Amino acid sequence: MSSRVRELLFPAAPKPQYTGQSVWRIVAHRPPEVDRRHFFLGGPVKVGLTPVSPTQMYLFLLETTARRPVLEEPLLSQELARLLEGYGGPLRNILDERVPDTKVVLRPLEGFLLPRPWHLGRTILIGDAAHPTTPQLASGAGMAVEDALVLGEVLPRAATVEDALEAFMQRRYERCRLVVENSLEIGRREQRRAPIEDQTQLVEDSLRVLAQPI
Repeated sequence: MSSRVRELLFPAAPKPQYTGQSVWRIVAHRPPEVDRRHFFLGGPVKVGLTPVSPTQMYLFLLETTARRPVLEEPLLSQELARLLEGYGGPLRNILDERVPDTKVVLRPLEGFLLPRPWHLGRTILIGDAAHPTTPQLASGAGMAVEDALVLGEVLPRAATVEDALEAFMQRRYERCRLVVENSLEIGRREQRRAPIEDQTQLVEDSLRVLAQPI
């Protein structure tokens, strides 16, 4: 999210801003019925479960809140348990199913899109240095990998490094802009408790675009 190179290249660049949401994460043992992604919408918080192995799953909980202070255990687990009160099914007692030696992770959600260009001279920013995003589309790491792949393609094809970096911007800017702006908009809809179909429709529309070749 923060980048010393970005500060050196573009000292006037905008800084990541807190969006009004924080995300809680844990890894827990996966019951057999959680065989795909599950979302719990419409309650006081948004919760999701994602299988990551035959025996484990990842939980996220999105909370709309003022920026939280740094919390340590046991307060982290106690507060996450409080947020999960009233949820049943696989969420009931999920903290008791936490994988041993894994931690409760709490992070504020921040994001922004660096105005173009992302390069100065022969130096270019990619990934979170240029387009840090929130996790609503689960595409932040994917965009960084795509950046690297595209950069690897354009460099040997261009006559100069400068031409390669401009070709990179032509291929990457709009796609990364979509991820950042739509992720932030989904977060805004979640915070104002927009109808669930309005939230999920934007997710589906965005993922349809991201399924296209890069």
